[in-house]
Amino acid sequence: MIRFQSANFKRKQYGQVTLVQRESYQVEWTLGRSDACDLQLDGDDISRYHARIKLTNGAFYLFDTSTNGSLVNGEILSPQHRHLLQVGDKIEIGCTTLYVEELQSPETHSTELASPAQSEWTTDLVLHCYRIVSETPDTKTFWFTSEPAILFSYQPGQFITIEFDIQGEKTLRPYSLSSSPTRPHTLCITVKRVSGGRISNWLHDEFKVGDTLKAIGSPRGTFTCVPTLPPKLLFLSAGSGITPMMSMVRYLYDRGADAQTDIVFLYSARTQKDLIFYSELNAIAAQMKRFRLMITLSRPESDLSWSGYTGRISQHTLQLVAPDFMDRSVFVCGPDGFTASVKTMLQSLEFPMDQYQQESFGGKVEAPVTTINPFATVDTDFQIEPSPQPVNVANSPVLPSKNGKKPKSSNGAAPVVEFTRSQLSAPANEEMTLLEIATQQGVPIRSGCQAGVCGTCKIRLANGKVRHDPTPAALTQTEQDNGYVLACIAYPQGAIEIEA
Repeated sequence: MIRFQSANFKRKQYGQVTLVQRESYQVEWTLGRSDACDLQLDGDDISRYHARIKLTNGAFYLFDTSTNGSLVNGEILSPQHRHLLQVGDKIEIGCTTLYVEELQSPETHSTELASPAQSEWTTDLVLHCYRIVSETPDTKTFWFTSEPAILFSYQPGQFITIEFDIQGEKTLRPYSLSSSPTRPHTLCITVKRVSGGRISNWLHDEFKVGDTLKAIGSPRGTFTCVPTLPPKLLFLSAGSGITPMMSMVRYLYDRGADAQTDIVFLYSARTQKDLIFYSELNAIAAQMKRFRLMITLSRPESDLSWSGYTGRISQHTLQLVAPDFMDRSVFVCGPDGFTASVKTMLQSLEFPMDQYQQESFGGKVEAPVTTINPFATVDTDFQIEPSPQPVNVANSPVLPSKNGKKPKSSNGAAPVVEFTRSQLSAPANEEMTLLEIATQQGVPIRSGCQAGVCGTCKIRLANGKVRHDPTPAALTQTEQDNGYVLACIAYPQGAIEIEA
């Protein structure tokens, strides 16, 4: 608990304000003009997220995250430093002065888990929304805790699959996480409103603080810069493609990774109003010595002052901000047109593509250069360009059934798909996916993207053979070797048995 005496001498407003832990896991508070801040301050000279206070090892530290600066005891608080708060400190934020009157560290603030068994994320979870932040006019970040409380464990850049129940109709959608696993008590997704997008509009218009969603399974995806951290990184993102990048940047910031890794972050947006995480990125750039931030606007508005770069990301842009880009590990995320153009540009420059990873969404995208999962934080239809050749599961022979029998056909007729758990069967139509066949027969198989990228529809092939079209990016080689297939892009090749 932190108690301040507050004074705004310009407006002649005086009073007392207190910051408390809303939940036992809360260890950070924000101060600024945004209505999402824990302490909201009014004034044109105050940034939306002007400062933050973090509880570490029983002590409270103040960080400046503003564009205008803050004063502590009459001295400027450098963005590269944190200030240990003490009773009697005088904090000046714009026209508001805060006097620290009382500091009380809670005895337990990090974990209050139901049991050690619940400290890992391995199954479905109920997510409880405790904060919604408007990042831009059409983009919101939704912050969650879990019921029961756990420590969220995942890799920065991964995604989760969320079940939405809208007017009695359940829908699954994969969303990239924009939070960092270094802050394990909470997680967040950042969602851009899309015209006609059912899920994104429902989240923006209907979903409120206090509501819940269901996360299906544990996080997935290989679009991440860990566990092997490259010595040089180049992040290229556009629009809401910044979200998995932000997860990685927050992770690198919390781990002090700039001591060993040089980071260049290049972000493209249409206008200044479309910049997501703008204040936080500037604060990170001010505090990390080996973090270079470059922002470019493709359609800058004439009525707003913008002294930064303009135009789309090009070869000239790359050479300007990262002349050593050929030596860097490159991560690319954004709309499919953006990722396709960046990939083509790098290939034309003979960039070593084994150092390239991309995540793309919206419309058709190429199969990834490396095994990644293209997920969006926007509500779009996923369409993956078919691979040149159909792919069999691990190119392996027909899998034997558990009882040693071959897949059955109906009285010598056409081969069938047998769903062993449901004890149902259907003709093995090689032009239909297993998901389509299962849906026709009323066999429940969870699915999300229906394009082979989210992995939600992963099931085991007990016997027989299928072909994947396109390549199953959401399956590891080990999973394929163990007989797992993606029902949404798997086509039966003769009689098969599926554990569904």
